[in-house]
Amino acid sequence: MKRTTIHYIYILSCTALFLLLSVSCERRELTYFLESEITVEADWSHSGLSETGYGATALFYPAEGGAPLKALMGNRERTTVRLPEGRYRVLIFNRSYDDFSYVGFAGDSFYNFRALAKKVEARVVVDTPEEVAAAAVEEFEVTEDMLGNYDKNRSGSDPDSSRYTIRFEPAKVTKQIKVEIRVPGLNNLRSAVGRIENICESVCLSTGKGSEEKVTQQFVFDKMEFDPGSPFDGMISGSFNVFGFDRKLAHRLTIQTLLVDGKTRTEETFDTDPEYILQEDGSVLIRIRLTAKKLPDVKPEGVPDSGFDVDVDEWGDPEEVELPL
Repeated sequence: MKRTTIHYIYILSCTALFLLLSVSCERRELTYFLESEITVEADWSHSGLSETGYGATALFYPAEGGAPLKALMGNRERTTVRLPEGRYRVLIFNRSYDDFSYVGFAGDSFYNFRALAKKVEARVVVDTPEEVAAAAVEEFEVTEDMLGNYDKNRSGSDPDSSRYTIRFEPAKVTKQIKVEIRVPGLNNLRSAVGRIENICESVCLSTGKGSEEKVTQQFVFDKMEFDPGSPFDGMISGSFNVFGFDRKLAHRLTIQTLLVDGKTRTEETFDTDPEYILQEDGSVLIRIRLTAKKLPDVKPEGVPDSGFDVDVDEWGDPEEVELPL
């Protein structure tokens, strides 16, 4: 009787252990695959970016809310990420956060994530932001049957590989402005800085729309070109990026100059009539052309005689030089 009882207890123990292991294995099978491997592809050929050598950043916002999952793309044209089951809204933009010297980012959701200037003083953006290009996908879903697709031992295969791929075609969300000012008495100019009003403070990356808040953008005239045959008159120009340019608003421009004597400064303000020029990459160049008043003649700093002594015959083709900052 005693031996029978022990035998019975032994059988029950083995049976319980078998059931426990079976349940454990079943549970492991159900919860083993928690993610799906997703391919991210981006075609930057129409982005209008002039930069090279940078990667990209992809942000995956859960549709139910919460912080985004961030993926840094060393190869900005293609990478893979693993995502849990759920619905996502996805952003991609060039570079990483740290690759930008003058552009910062703000916003806690897909719809208000925006690029803005890092340095603003008294509503004036003092540094020209780098180019930013972005694209967005408002709906991407990882379903339960997509989990574990990276495991070669998983039974079954999905013939529709497009379910596992997100494709982007980023476009530039910053705008480029080029200002050209004809300057009589250009030989008296040492350096020039411009300020243009009513520029968007930021740009939303999911929509490409500039903000309602406006600032003044400061920029530098870094090119100087004399007229053919003239040592006195010519043109200065400067190109810079902004986060948005509202065509319905007036954009007054002020130029401040320092002359070659190292002490004389001038200031002139203009109303502008911008031109909008479509580029081959699909972006729009905003060009502003103006004519300034003649700069006063001054004695160059460190030169004993008065002003320049230049033989006009020595001037040939237009000369383009960089202005000192």
